Amino acid sequence: MGEAKTHMPTSTVFRTAVCDRYQDLLQESQLAWRVWNEQRKEISRCGFRNKLDDDELRNLQARYARAYAALRNHSEDCATCQWVAQLGRKMDGNEIYADLSISA
Repeated sequence: MGEAKTHMPTSTVFRTAVCDRYQDLLQESQLAWRVWNEQRKEISRCGFRNKLDDDELRNLQARYARAYAALRNHSEDCATCQWVAQLGRKMDGNEIYADLSISA
């Protein structure tokens, strides 16, 4: 059996070429959101609603807000991230395919 090949759009290739700091901040933001969301669901499911639960949710929400703000600020200040974003905007709507084959 032969391997199926597909081409990755150039814009996707460039969007994944972000700086290491952006990747770290993105992961921190995603983790903070997941923890906050899971805890919120658990408290809602179990029906807990006391001051400690409310305080915990507020702290988790604040942690996510700080992580997301750091990510957003970095992406606005980082020359590499700005270049990738600008390149992505230019390529949106244009299905330009790179000469890259990806095994499916």
